[in-house]
Amino acid sequence: MPFEALAKHPRAFIIAALAISIPGLFLGPAVMEPAYRVLQPVFGPLTLLIVEMLFALIIDFPLATLTSVAVCRSIRADDPADGALAGMFSLFVFGVLIMVCVAVSSVAGPLIASLALASVIPPATSAALEGLGGVVVAVLLVLFAAFDFTLCALGGIAGYHMSRLFRRSALQIERTIVSQGGS
Repeated sequence: MPFEALAKHPRAFIIAALAISIPGLFLGPAVMEPAYRVLQPVFGPLTLLIVEMLFALIIDFPLATLTSVAVCRSIRADDPADGALAGMFSLFVFGVLIMVCVAVSSVAGPLIASLALASVIPPATSAALEGLGGVVVAVLLVLFAAFDFTLCALGGIAGYHMSRLFRRSALQIERTIVSQGGS
């Protein structure tokens, strides 16, 4: 069953994803906003796609990997698919948090508006729509979403393998301590 780990351990998935995604929200204004401002004059209508792809690699992938490490360690995952699921779930939670920030940014104040990248996303989206057209932007967004989910699934698999390495290292250290204590 593909979602068996999530069904058995929903709390582990939710807590890890939220614990890592909420601080991750602050990476957007810190690094994405300046990137949009610098790259917009150079890339024009492609800025939205380029910056989103760049930061999928810089923000989404590491967040998915960290979430996967936390989930896989807490549930003692034995299947790389659990790591992939944790990575994709992380992206889903992160995306929902961003959408909540976007939805409430006009009434919630400047902090939430900055987390929603309200000063850079609308102009970049307008430039993309004007320069490329609505159909092309829609197709690019669907392709980007597929890229981002695949990237986060791979980050989740990497996190699964990291959690296994941590577990093996801990067992090896424990065995070493026991063998040295016994002599």
